[in-house]
Amino acid sequence: MAEASLDWKVECLRMIQTMPPTAAFDEDVTPQQSLIWIQDLERDGYITAKFRMGIGNVPNLIWDVHVFEKGKQMIADFEAQRTVSGIWKKYHINILKWAITVLTSMLIGYLLRGLNLK
Repeated sequence: MAEASLDWKVECLRMIQTMPPTAAFDEDVTPQQSLIWIQDLERDGYITAKFRMGIGNVPNLIWDVHVFEKGKQMIADFEAQRTVSGIWKKYHINILKWAITVLTSMLIGYLLRGLNLK
């Protein structure tokens, strides 16, 4: 079986964060491959969940799902690479330092030019 894509993992973690505590994943509405990937998320330490195993040791019901800090950090890292707000959250100090440096250089250049101290 193939590993879940990073996009799928992040979307799943976001969905779990917004779910009510009583929600569950059932094989009737969730594809079996997704149930296996959710089980993989639990093995990797991104979530905690309770599983009821079906035929072939494959989960057929998952409930009481919570996202750990590791999962929240995965979401933040994903957003930092792909969204403007995420980039701003991660790099705002560096962006502000760069902007202040450029403005200071421009101000010093303007003052030197005005004083004819080229």
